[in-house]
Amino acid sequence: MAYLSPGVYVKEVDNSPIVPTVSNSTAFFAGNFTKGPIEQPFVVTNKSELEYYFGQPTNDNYNEWFQCSKFFDYSNQLVLSRVYTEEGPYSDINKNSLGQEIYPIGTGLLGVQGSGPFYLDSIEDIYINTLFQLTSNDDEKYIVSELAYNDTVNKYEVYFRNVSSPEDNPTGLSSATVPNELLEISRKHINSSIDAPLNSDELNFVPRPSFAQEHNLYKNREDFDFKLDGIDFKPEDKLKLKFIARTAGSVNNNIDIAIVNYYDFQDYVETGTDGVTVSTSTRAQAFEGISILNFFDYPPIEGETGIIVRTTDKFGNTLETESYVVSFEEDAVNGNSKSMYIENIINDNSNLVYCVVNSAEGKTDISIFLDNSTGEPIEVSPKPLVDVQSYIFMDSQGSTAAVPLPQLTSPNSTPSGREGNFVSGSLNFFGGDAPKVTNEGDIKEAYNEVEDKEVYEIDVVIGNELDEGAGAMNLVVAREDSIAFIGANYGDVVGKKSGVITDNLVKYIQANNIERSMFGSFFGNYFRIFDNYAKKFRWINCAGDMAGLRSNTNSNQASWWASAGLKRGVVRNIDRVGFSPNLPQRDNLYKNNINPIVSFPREGNLVWGQKTLLNYSSSFDRINVRGLFNTIERAMSRAARSSLFEFNDPFTRNAILAMFNPYLSTVKAGRGIDDFLVICDTTNNTPDIISRNELVVDIYIRPAYAAEFIQLTFNNVGTRSFSSVIGA
Repeated sequence: MAYLSPGVYVKEVDNSPIVPTVSNSTAFFAGNFTKGPIEQPFVVTNKSELEYYFGQPTNDNYNEWFQCSKFFDYSNQLVLSRVYTEEGPYSDINKNSLGQEIYPIGTGLLGVQGSGPFYLDSIEDIYINTLFQLTSNDDEKYIVSELAYNDTVNKYEVYFRNVSSPEDNPTGLSSATVPNELLEISRKHINSSIDAPLNSDELNFVPRPSFAQEHNLYKNREDFDFKLDGIDFKPEDKLKLKFIARTAGSVNNNIDIAIVNYYDFQDYVETGTDGVTVSTSTRAQAFEGISILNFFDYPPIEGETGIIVRTTDKFGNTLETESYVVSFEEDAVNGNSKSMYIENIINDNSNLVYCVVNSAEGKTDISIFLDNSTGEPIEVSPKPLVDVQSYIFMDSQGSTAAVPLPQLTSPNSTPSGREGNFVSGSLNFFGGDAPKVTNEGDIKEAYNEVEDKEVYEIDVVIGNELDEGAGAMNLVVAREDSIAFIGANYGDVVGKKSGVITDNLVKYIQANNIERSMFGSFFGNYFRIFDNYAKKFRWINCAGDMAGLRSNTNSNQASWWASAGLKRGVVRNIDRVGFSPNLPQRDNLYKNNINPIVSFPREGNLVWGQKTLLNYSSSFDRINVRGLFNTIERAMSRAARSSLFEFNDPFTRNAILAMFNPYLSTVKAGRGIDDFLVICDTTNNTPDIISRNELVVDIYIRPAYAAEFIQLTFNNVGTRSFSSVIGA
C-alpha cells in the first residue's frame, strides 16, 4: 500500500488461529418409518420430534423406532434417514390431487374369466379404481369400475374398465371385456388423491374419472421442486389445484383440507319457525363441528382464499392444524410485501402438504355445478378461479363437478343449501401406503447418504438389525471418523438359555458376519421394554442404548472416556435384559470382541466392556482410544485447513505448531493422552517435499488407557512389620 500523506494507518493481521471445538456426540440411524423425508438426513433432538416428523411405532418398525427413542434417554442429537425401496411390492406413499383416485392395494394375481364380472368372497383388498395391468402387455391397463354384492352367489361382483382405450368403454358404467389372462395389481409410484366425502355409503359404482394417471414419488422438498414442472394436469382433468402429502406414508390418510372463500365469513340471517329473525351469525364449518372462525385472526378478503389443513389420529381427534390466507395471483403480496401466491405460501410453510396450481387453465374456466333436484351436471357462466369449491368432485366422464355452493347475494341472505353445511365438505387424503423394506441394499444405500464427512459430522452410528449392521459398518469404514454400534440379533438371544446364547454370539462373530474393524463394536444382548403405544412389552435391539451411552459420555466427559461400568455404563428405562452372562461366559464373549451387558443385583443393568471389532492386538481395540483419535483427528485437520495455500516456510510451520501443541496439552490435561510430540520443521519438510507443494506434520500420541482389570492382592503379614514383608 502506498502512503501519500502523513498519518496513522491501521490494519489487522489475525495470527490467533486455534484448533476448533468439533462435534463428538451426533448419532446416525437409517430405518423404516411411517412418515418423514426420504433421501434427506434429518436432525431430531428428542422423542417428541421423533414422533412428529417420523410417526409412531408400528408392528413393522417398532424395533427400529424404539432404538431411536431409547437413544434420547441419553443424548439429543440424532440424524435420521428414512429407508425406502426402489423395487418390489410397494405403492406410492405420497398423496395426489383432487379428483384423481387410484387406490394402490398390494401385489398379487387375479384370474379374470371372459368379460366378467370377477367374483370375490371379500373386498378387503380391492377398491373402486384399483389400477390393474396385464402381465403380458404393459400398455393395457384396467381399473375397477364397479363393485356390487350379488345376493344370488353371495359374492362381490367386480367389473373392469380398460383405461388404455377409453373409447371402447367411454362411460365405464358397464363391464368391459377383459382378456382371459392374469392381471397383476400395479403398485407403481402413484399418489393417491384427496376428495370431498362420498354422498352415498352404498357399495356400488362410485363416480370417478375415466382415466388413471400415474405420478412420481416425492421424496423430499428438493425432489418435489425438481419434479414440480413435470406434475401433469391432463386436459380432461379440468382440475385447478392439487395437494400432495408432504411426506410418505399411510399416516397421511388422516389429513383433511378445507377451502374457504371470503363470503364464507359473511353473516347471514337465521330465521326461527315463526318467521322471526333470531340471530345473525356465520355457521360455515371447516370440519364437522369446527367453525371456520376458529382458524383465522384475519379472514380472507375478496380475491383471497383460506386454506385449512389438519391431521387427525385414528379416532378423529385433531393432532395439528395449519391455516393460510392465499391468492391465486402469482404476483399477489400482503401488507409486508411478502408473496401470497398459494404455491409459495403452502410449499414454503406447511409441514403437511405441497400444493400445485394448474396455471395452464388460465384465471377463469367453465364451472360445472350439480343440479340440486336431478344431481346432473349443469354449466354456468365463467367463474373466477378462486371459487375452488367448483373443482372438488369429478364425475365418471372426467368433467368438473362441484358441490352446489351459490354465492351470497347479500350479507343478510340465507343461501340455499348452505345452512350449517361445511364450506367445501372438507377434502380427505386416502389410499397412501408406506413401502416395506424388501432388501438389505435399500438400508445400505440409506446409510451411504452421510458418507461425506466434509458435509456431515457423525460420531456414532446405530446399526440396523435388518441388515445385521452391514450398512452401518460400511459407513464407518468409509468415513474413518465414527464408530458403529451393532447389537445382537433377536434369534440369537431371546428365549434361549445363557450358555446357548453365548455360543450363538461367539459363532456369529467368528464366522465374520460383521466386518472386523476398529471403527465398529458389537454388544451381545437384547432388551425388553414396555411399548406405551401398543400397551405391551416389546423386545428391541440394544444398539440404540449403546450409541446413546457413547454420545452421553462424549458430551458430559470426553470422547476418550469409556462408556461402560458403574459410572457411565448404566442402561436406562428397560424392563430386563435378554440374559445376564456369568464370569466364564463374559470371559468367552470379551475375548471374541463381544461386549457383555449384565444385570447385577442392586447395581442395575450395566455395559461391561468397551472393545471394538478389531481382530488383532492394538490400543485401537478399545472404543475410548478410537474415540480419542476420531476427535483429535477431526479437530486438528479442520484447524490445518487455515494453512492451505500458505507458503511452506518456517512462519507457516511455526503457526501450525502454535495451534497443535496447546490443543494437545489441553487433551493431556483432560486425561486423554499421557504425552504427545508434534514435529513440523525441516526434518520432515525436506526440499523435495516442499517442491511437491506438500507440508508434513508428524503427530505422536501416547493414549491413556482405561483400567479394565483390577487386581486386589491381600497379604496376611501375621505379626511381622509391613516393611519387612514388602522388603522381602
